[in-house]
Amino acid sequence: VTSSVPAVCSGAPVTINSGLSAGNFSVAPIAIGMQPVPSSAVTLVANGAAVVPQATVSLDDGGWAALPIGFTFNYFGNNHTTINIGTNATVHLGTYTAASLTDFTFTTFPSLLEPASVIGAACHDINFAASAGALNGSIKYWTQGYAPNRRFIVQYENVRAYNSSGATAKYTTNQIHLLETLGIVEVHILSSNATYNKVVGLQDQTRTIGAVAIATTGAITNLAWRFSPPSNFSTIWTANG
Repeated sequence: VTSSVPAVCSGAPVTINSGLSAGNFSVAPIAIGMQPVPSSAVTLVANGAAVVPQATVSLDDGGWAALPIGFTFNYFGNNHTTINIGTNATVHLGTYTAASLTDFTFTTFPSLLEPASVIGAACHDINFAASAGALNGSIKYWTQGYAPNRRFIVQYENVRAYNSSGATAKYTTNQIHLLETLGIVEVHILSSNATYNKVVGLQDQTRTIGAVAIATTGAITNLAWRFSPPSNFSTIWTANG
């Protein structure tokens, strides 16, 4: 056990740390709760075209950087007010790097082969340039609710798997939820039938701590999971004399 100061006066706060390392996110299945898209939602891509300019300019393996969350979200001990959103059903918290958004093959978390500070929602190879037509693939995001219990939501709707077309085309519709104050991540999969390996999970900045709810080449339908953050093992104690 360590203290933030060697001695403390009466009435002064001191942080007591157990010296233990913070653990991993825990994962639990929950009832699916896809949220309706509000009129205020921002559309990033639709009908096979980017609506908002991309940081990595590709509708196959690309994405958008530094988009506002609407509140401060703590992820693996780091506070974030912006997020990076990729075309392959991944979001990334932290400094934008093109490599994080262009990854298109996913196996498991944690892995040094996967992006840092990533959240995957049945992430796999997706091509928005091929998503126009009867099913118009889109990405939208919005913040809903009231402080301190807001949700930031990213929705991928009818997004077509890479090299998938015609009557046998494979599509994914899902949402990622970030919960204010609690630091909880939820992933809701309405449907995802791509035959690529699809991963629902997350990992930290070091790519050495991560959690997976499911990794499969099979279909995922009407399933959701909650990823709850670990304790930081610190407490604020006030001396009373």
